[in-house]
Amino acid sequence: GNQGIPLDQLGGGKAQGKAKARIKAIAFAKGIKVVSVAVGNLVVEPIAITREQLIPLKRKGSRYVERTQRLIVSLRYFKVEDESDLSLAEIAGFLQDL
Repeated sequence: GNQGIPLDQLGGGKAQGKAKARIKAIAFAKGIKVVSVAVGNLVVEPIAITREQLIPLKRKGSRYVERTQRLIVSLRYFKVEDESDLSLAEIAGFLQDL
């Protein structure tokens, strides 16, 4: 079942909880299995994206591995330097627009 995560464990209170739920819902709807932030990148997979969608991402240092449908988005795309500066709401908005 879908137990959810207690809001006090998320950090950032209710807004973070809502954003996390939104990310999960968008990912589920688009068939995305992994959304993670690591080593200066947002990793999304699997995701099928068009060449047109990839152009602005590549300009900011992002990569796409077609074989695994893995999108590796540089944090520069979000104009942040550190993972802790990237909000869940920004990630949700990005996924929604893909």
